[in-house]
Amino acid sequence: KCLYVSVSLRALLNKSDKMGWFDIKSVERCNWMKKTGKSSKKYQTLTNAQCKRFVALTKEELPKGPHSELYRDFCTFILYTCQSVCDAVALQYKDIQNINGVDHFVFKRRKIASKQSVDCSVPINPVMRDIMKRWKPYTKDGYIFPIRSKERLAASVINNGDIKHFISKINCWLKKVTDILECPFPLHTYVFRHTGITHYISKGIPIIYVANLAGTSVSNCESIYYNNQGDTASRDKVLSAVKF
Repeated sequence: KCLYVSVSLRALLNKSDKMGWFDIKSVERCNWMKKTGKSSKKYQTLTNAQCKRFVALTKEELPKGPHSELYRDFCTFILYTCQSVCDAVALQYKDIQNINGVDHFVFKRRKIASKQSVDCSVPINPVMRDIMKRWKPYTKDGYIFPIRSKERLAASVINNGDIKHFISKINCWLKKVTDILECPFPLHTYVFRHTGITHYISKGIPIIYVANLAGTSVSNCESIYYNNQGDTASRDKVLSAVKF
């Protein structure tokens, strides 16, 4: 019996088990270390001014590269939908449903689909629709963005290899955007998910609605995603709420 083996090793062994290289049952009695239940990165969110600056970046202002406009639009899409990269990349036009007169993306998250009891329901706003219209001529096989296709899936050597490659590329690009936004921390794709969730809650959207939109739980919104330090709207309400 082992005591407190690292979560990184556990993840590696689980992957090895799925590929037939290791029997995970041989270490089933280990006491694995558990995650703390909170994220140190929850305080890494963009301000309202930084969000507006990012969305408005022109082709000339963006870092030089053939995919800069795609990367900007993709991160903007995450900002509004609060999705993870793997879910946003996999979105398709067939996922759109009209609910009470408004088009929504309705889908289950890739990582938790088997245990997700309620589908994510994300209303499509005009900014998202413009982004979709801009990239539709370049997409294949019904995907929203020209990132994933049946051909790329077939050519991928490892599971979700196309998504992992895209995440690596876009995160390298975001490092160049950090200085443009005068951001005190290095930008990554997860920043836009955290930021979107924080801003929705700060604007008074019920947290249970935000949790459903983002495909997570209310407790995860509180402990992992919502940045109370960056919620200046609620801070200002507190400052003006009472006087003794």
